[in-house]
Amino acid sequence: MIENSNINPTPKNQNSFLTLIGVSVIIAILYFAKVVILPVAMAIMLSFLLAPLIIRLQRYGIPRLAAIVSTLVIAFSLIAVIAWSIGIQVINLAEQLPRYEITLLDKIRQINSKKQVDSPLSRAGEVVDKLRKELNNEDQNLTTETAAKNNSQVTAVEPVAVEIKPTKKNIFESFAEMAGPFIGPLGTSGLVIIFVIAILFQREDLRERLIRIIGGSHLNVATEAIDDAAKRISRYLTMQLLVNSSYGIPISVGLYFIGIPNAILWGFLAILLRFIPYIGPWIAAAFPIALAFAIDPGWSTLFLTLGLFITLEIISNNVVEPWLYGVSTGISNFALMVAAVFWTWLWGPVGLFLSTPLTVCVVVLGNYVPSLSFISVLLGSVPALKPNERLYQRMLAMDYNEMLSLSRDYVKQNSMTDYYDQLLIPALSAAEVDRQTGGLAEIRQTFILQNIPELIDELYEKDSNPPFSLTRSARVLIVAAKDDMDELAGKILACGLEEIGIIARLHSAISVTSECAELIKQDPIEVICISALPPGAFVPARQLSRRLASGCAGVKSIVGVWSHGAQANDLQSRISTVSDAIVVTTLQDAIDKIQILLTVPEEVQPTSAPIPEDEEERLKDVLSLNLTNADPDETFDSITRALAKAFNVPISLVSIIDTDRQFWKSHVGLPEDLALAGESPRDTSVCGHVVAQNKVLIIEDITQDKRFANNSFLKSRGIRFYAGVPLRSHSGHAVGSLCVIDTKPRNVTEKEIALISKLAEQLMESVNRSQENTA
Repeated sequence: MIENSNINPTPKNQNSFLTLIGVSVIIAILYFAKVVILPVAMAIMLSFLLAPLIIRLQRYGIPRLAAIVSTLVIAFSLIAVIAWSIGIQVINLAEQLPRYEITLLDKIRQINSKKQVDSPLSRAGEVVDKLRKELNNEDQNLTTETAAKNNSQVTAVEPVAVEIKPTKKNIFESFAEMAGPFIGPLGTSGLVIIFVIAILFQREDLRERLIRIIGGSHLNVATEAIDDAAKRISRYLTMQLLVNSSYGIPISVGLYFIGIPNAILWGFLAILLRFIPYIGPWIAAAFPIALAFAIDPGWSTLFLTLGLFITLEIISNNVVEPWLYGVSTGISNFALMVAAVFWTWLWGPVGLFLSTPLTVCVVVLGNYVPSLSFISVLLGSVPALKPNERLYQRMLAMDYNEMLSLSRDYVKQNSMTDYYDQLLIPALSAAEVDRQTGGLAEIRQTFILQNIPELIDELYEKDSNPPFSLTRSARVLIVAAKDDMDELAGKILACGLEEIGIIARLHSAISVTSECAELIKQDPIEVICISALPPGAFVPARQLSRRLASGCAGVKSIVGVWSHGAQANDLQSRISTVSDAIVVTTLQDAIDKIQILLTVPEEVQPTSAPIPEDEEERLKDVLSLNLTNADPDETFDSITRALAKAFNVPISLVSIIDTDRQFWKSHVGLPEDLALAGESPRDTSVCGHVVAQNKVLIIEDITQDKRFANNSFLKSRGIRFYAGVPLRSHSGHAVGSLCVIDTKPRNVTEKEIALISKLAEQLMESVNRSQENTA
């Protein structure tokens, strides 16, 4: 028997269907029972507003009953004072309205007279009116004959006048007619007041009953949900009251100086009506704008009033409210607008007033009820995708600019290593999962492989070669476990290592172990790191680790399985059966482990420079060129100044290697004691190694080089970086070095090496030429 998935839905589909039915039923109940639910909802909202004051009074030692009564007295007194003030202002306004009649009539006459001016708009209106009349005439011509025939057959009948006399109403009917519009709102207000008092006095009991209904046996979840909703709504109402006050007070002050009567009244209305989202502020603005139109024969008062409201609305809507609503409610701005429309459709104007607090409750419910989690995703202010998911989505969309923008925003707040571990590597892992399952199109895979290196380059903002292209003096060899994605992850690791001054060489040919052994011979490789991007890369990484353990004996190794979800202990036990490699799961772990493996032990003795085979001839050239003369020489000084500026380093030297010392012929930036001494022992100098090898020497981090890591002279001066080129006489002997020194690790480019070499050649040409002229 063949099962039909459409006929037999999965449990997940059944749950979704039941959830949809439940939501529909709830909406229907809210709509048809709004007469009962509305007062309760308003009472609950006011209770949320008053509850923090009651709790604070109780913390001060006031008994619960006294705290509730005090809060109610304060609240109702404040409402009464506001109502009385507004009433006085309304009566005052009513008394003054007749004075504005003449001004209103003059304004209306001005507007009517302007309409009669021959303007483009009036001429366009006249044209439209003529066309309308012309069309009506044509219709009349078509029906004239028919109308004449009908009229000839109709006998004129005189109309009969009918007089309708209203029935006389008694006093009760008249009272009912006048009070009718006010009975409904007054009754609802009375119910709200009664409900507020009842809720505040029975708050704990009602809270426990609600917890039992919502949570059942899960009391902790229900308690957290109710507390979360209460805090959000209380915070929202409190902050909204403060913002409304900061809006209404400037309105009152501004209207007072503009000259609008009853400015305090309009400020109060602005504070109250701003609780109604979107339309409330403009309802509040309509009254003073109408007054400005009525009281001033000119137009300046109207424009000033309108400008005051627009300015404050722009500041509030674009600065205060987006930040306030997002922080205090956890609802997105778009969701707030949709919620306002929905609750207004459901409950009318009162629904608009309650829209934000009610939506807060719905979002909180979605946060704590798994079947309703889609609500919090749709309405919440928390991003729907995690940062690494957002980056991966931009990769899938092949939107490089958005990838770069997201990455830069993250790097502004975090380190590059965090960016690699938290965003880039997880995004690449997601791509690799999709690729393994056949869900990643070839064009997207190509886009990722080609653009990630460029993305890293732009994040570093380097004009020189990208970090992973530097292959000089590499101490770490990174090997891809299987394919291009593993190699890309390896490039990212190389960037992280380069950032702390460790140069790594990347090798993608993993099939032949002898190639790795050959690379180890070319550079002083001390650590091999196998880069494996799950899923499916661990087994090849394990096999490669076994081959490297036998083919590259003596070299320390690390296996990087780039996944936060990977169990490092389990993977380590599986690797330990075939090699001594260390398993890491994040780039930060890999960098830390590599630093430890590359650290030179304290017992390793520094290496003094060997005596070159041409030492005798070399010393003769030093003597004949008069290079140990301590007199200042602008030829040498100009070179060291230019070199320090070009490399942006604190120290630049011309160092001459004599029999048992190094003599500084010229220097920039040397400490005062060394500058006065003018020399140091030959056996502790790095320049002696340049002379012994008679070639360029680059040490990007002295603490990571076994020859110099424990050199007491270098340690005491905090020297970390050295780059030197030999100074050669005409006979080709190295008499000294031209070098730059820094107290922090750094890299140099081929252009920089070429520059210092060129300056060294120019300096020695000048020295040799000067010696020939002297001779």
